[in-house]
Amino acid sequence: MSDLNPHQASALQMHNDARRAISAQTGHSRPDLSWDHGLEASAQRWADHLAQTESFDHSGTPNVGENLYVLFPANIATVMAATQGWLDEAQFYHGQPIDGDFAQYGHYTQIIWPATTLVGIAAANTANGDRRIYVAQYSAEGNVAGVSAY
Repeated sequence: MSDLNPHQASALQMHNDARRAISAQTGHSRPDLSWDHGLEASAQRWADHLAQTESFDHSGTPNVGENLYVLFPANIATVMAATQGWLDEAQFYHGQPIDGDFAQYGHYTQIIWPATTLVGIAAANTANGDRRIYVAQYSAEGNVAGVSAY
């Protein structure tokens, strides 16, 4: 983690704290996530694309889970705020198998997915600078239909 900036390190810590908490709650352990610079670079390319096109769609990168978040104003947006937004979805997830409609909790379940071991997060500002778009990419991808994140 020494090669991460303080905001990246904090976001990674938030991810791992959530993973440890759900492991303790469910009795099913999962490894801490490690930061992956390849995923970060891929996330950066997609964040740049979203900012340039002012769109908000998933990249469709094969075998990669992905969380998106937009914050405004961009000048006060942080990766910790985006991460907290994803973690706040925990209130909507109670261990049920992932179904076709997981928009309410899917960012959270990607964070805690047991098979996921790597994350990379990046961001880009829209051209007018009013919004900051965050992209987190994960390997292995989570939210497998019919499977619980617990």
